[in-house]
Amino acid sequence: MPEGHTIHAIAGRIEHAFGGTRPEVSSPQGRFAESAALLQGRELVSASAAGKHLTSSSPGTPSSTSTSA
Repeated sequence: MPEGHTIHAIAGRIEHAFGGTRPEVSSPQGRFAESAALLQGRELVSASAAGKHLTSSSPGTPSSTSTSA
């Protein structure tokens, strides 16, 4: 499992690369298809980290938090 500082660095890279855009969201294996469909077409406002939790936010969507594995 990545350490917290790694998750913070990844959050920064995600926000820098995708912040203010509407990235394509998919679930190649279908495991997270419902969640991907909820995010598809939404603007990524920010990505941040708290410990080992990565959080992203989009207008009109509650913050989604996932623990890294």
